[in-house]
Amino acid sequence: MGCGWGSNLNYLHQRGVKRAHGITLSTAQQEWTESRGLPGIKAIVCDYAKYEPEEKYDAIQSIEMIDHLCSPAQSREGKAIEIYRSYFERLASWVKPGAYFGFQAILRNRVPRRRQDLEDLAFTADVIFPGGLNPRLEELVAAVNPYWEIIDLRTQRESYLKTTAEWLRRLRLHETEIRQRWGNQVYEDYDRYLSICVRAFSNHWSSDVQMKLRRI
Repeated sequence: MGCGWGSNLNYLHQRGVKRAHGITLSTAQQEWTESRGLPGIKAIVCDYAKYEPEEKYDAIQSIEMIDHLCSPAQSREGKAIEIYRSYFERLASWVKPGAYFGFQAILRNRVPRRRQDLEDLAFTADVIFPGGLNPRLEELVAAVNPYWEIIDLRTQRESYLKTTAEWLRRLRLHETEIRQRWGNQVYEDYDRYLSICVRAFSNHWSSDVQMKLRRI
């Protein structure tokens, strides 16, 4: 779910997976993924909530797609767990009993107190991911029930601090090219965004969770 540009599908193919499907809302991502011509790999343009698989899957994965399901307004209305539970219920209908689900999400955690920090976090939500919201860990733990058993749960805050710092380093290495090809605004927005990410993971405003789930 949310297969992006197909890198994880490519990884699965390299690891010996015979058939794998990716779901995206982007026609460009679907075309790019299928242009690799990998046998057994298919990308589908579809809203996950309307998707009906041809057969039950042995396993599924979702990497940071859930951030797009619940808006800040819906969260303030107390609808987050209900929305996330519908997501987990829908995905449970796609798989065989006992199937595994590899799940990953960025988490929101502490709320900063400085005005500038709050404005920076609002920038990531309004400009980089408009309408999106990172879930809280306790919301996800509540929402997987009664469809999935949590086999393993680990947080990766420190790892994502290092990851986003490396993304920022590489972005700055290519500043001239990015400004020339995509414009000053794109470079400046993403420089600000990744700088905020580094601070967010460093200061516990954000974290990351990986869960290994099994269909009950």
